[in-house]
Amino acid sequence: MISRIDLRGDALPEGGALRDLLPRAEFDVEAALETVRPICEDVRHRGSAAVIEWGEK
Repeated sequence: MISRIDLRGDALPEGGALRDLLPRAEFDVEAALETVRPICEDVRHRGSAAVIEWGEK
């Protein structure tokens, strides 16, 4: 169920209170690194040619 939070006007909390109100998605950093690491290594070694190839995928 999606819930609404009215953050207009004076209802907008300051500082860390806003962070506490807004839920963050679950994110597996290690899984993302497994995907991104080979791309970064390829770009490091081959430069712009690798960027172009990966950008086309």
